[in-house]
Amino acid sequence: GTSSHLACLGALAVVVKVARLPGRRRRRGTALLVLPRPCTEDPEGLIDAAKRYFGLGNEVVQQLGPTCKEDLERELADDFEFVAPLVGPLGKSALIAATAGLDIAAALPDFDARYHAFRMDPDNPRRVWCQMRVRGTQTGTLKFATVTAPPTEPPVRVENPPEAVSLTFNEEGKVR
Repeated sequence: GTSSHLACLGALAVVVKVARLPGRRRRRGTALLVLPRPCTEDPEGLIDAAKRYFGLGNEVVQQLGPTCKEDLERELADDFEFVAPLVGPLGKSALIAATAGLDIAAALPDFDARYHAFRMDPDNPRRVWCQMRVRGTQTGTLKFATVTAPPTEPPVRVENPPEAVSLTFNEEGKVR
């Protein structure tokens, strides 16, 4: 509800020293810097819903989310849109088609998305943010949409830096 969402809008105030900048007349002093506070209050259980979504169909430690057509049909809203820096926007049917045949366990059996730091968006009470730090070793053939990538010798080991990920849920609990 609104009152619990407002609790997420609290902030952390930090006092910082301000030094005189070259060529400026301003004296040294202090300034108040207000930083948003991560919000973990989740009255509707959307953080648990996000964790459940990311765990659907896992055959590895933790994959990127469901790849099974039936899971995606059930979990995604009709107005779903996937947007990433190099991919998208993809609607529901386009994402389902793109992930058909994707078998992360066959290509990267030790794959782990390592989701962590789940929190609610302070501006959107239906959006959950988290971080992921993907790692895995490609020892099998990776098939994604029209791309087929056989393993190399030695195998490619992937360890990505942290990435921010978000899921927005509609009122019916489906991923938008």
